[in-house]
Amino acid sequence: MKLKCQCCGFEQEFANAEEAFQAGWDAPPPFSYVACSICPGVCVVMGAGHTKAHACWAQEGRPAEFTLEKCATDDDFDDPGRIEKAKTSMGVLDRIFSKFAERRDNQKPN
Repeated sequence: MKLKCQCCGFEQEFANAEEAFQAGWDAPPPFSYVACSICPGVCVVMGAGHTKAHACWAQEGRPAEFTLEKCATDDDFDDPGRIEKAKTSMGVLDRIFSKFAERRDNQKPN
């Protein structure tokens, strides 16, 4: 299956939806939109653009992985204070989601 990010237009081929998910993509199912591993899904879902990030990528090349410094939304892109605050918030979210994933992975099939 070939996916195209609705935000930046990057395309990548995957064997199936699970492989795309494991690579960090948001795609159906379970998502109703398609976002690559470095475009925040919020850009597609809520229209919070990150055109400043895209302009940076055009000059410096598309980053290999998500970082707030290179992939932030326009509101945060040029504001180091907001980026540091977001890093703290993302750390909390990472811990919550990792616990959820751990519980999911430890569940026995019915």
